[in-house]
Amino acid sequence: MTTFDGSVAGSMSALSGRYAVLDFLFLTLGEASTFKLVPLIAGLFWVWSRDRVGRRQATVGAIGAFAALILARIIQNFGPHRVRPMSSAFFHFPSAAKNQVVDWSSFPSDTTALACALATAIFFSSRKFGLMAFAWAAFVATAKMYGGYHYPTDVVAGGLIGIVATLIVQKCTIVIDWIFARLELQRVKRPGLLAAVAFLAAFQLATFFNDVRTASKAIHGHRSLAATPRLTRAQ
Repeated sequence: MTTFDGSVAGSMSALSGRYAVLDFLFLTLGEASTFKLVPLIAGLFWVWSRDRVGRRQATVGAIGAFAALILARIIQNFGPHRVRPMSSAFFHFPSAAKNQVVDWSSFPSDTTALACALATAIFFSSRKFGLMAFAWAAFVATAKMYGGYHYPTDVVAGGLIGIVATLIVQKCTIVIDWIFARLELQRVKRPGLLAAVAFLAAFQLATFFNDVRTASKAIHGHRSLAATPRLTRAQ
């Protein structure tokens, strides 16, 4: 933890739980999926609806968002573990303590990575709405720090991952053209199916695949329990 991280986390800790308005803004709204990422995903759908160029850019944004989320999770799971501010003995987040405390590393912020990946795609389509999207991503990042989930360097690293992921995908023109051509074909031949798949993908992004991961853990736990030999009582 850097001096800057400690200073900002300490300030956020002092504010958290002290002002009802800030708690409502950053803990209630900032942690709700509807307000956290759905506006950015809605912006990506707006980009898709503009024209053919917009549909291609939305495709870049969707792939970049998935790539950013996957990369952030890989770093969290396999990189050096970093205790979240809310779990650190140096800070006290009274409001955040009531929320879900996750045990994986705080570095980097996967939420910020996803938000900035979407904002970058929107920016390529419209600078005006792109700047608004980045402003929303900044709000999301602030909410994560206010809640004690991340340090400033966590959200900065997450933001860079999101931006760079979308930029790299943008440069992969051959792959994007191949994917986009098939999406365009499905848009004409099976528009209903494409819309349904797009909705499911957007929903999973907005909720970070929480239901899928919960179901996967439950199935894994059930299988582990079933595989455990039953102890029989001695006769």
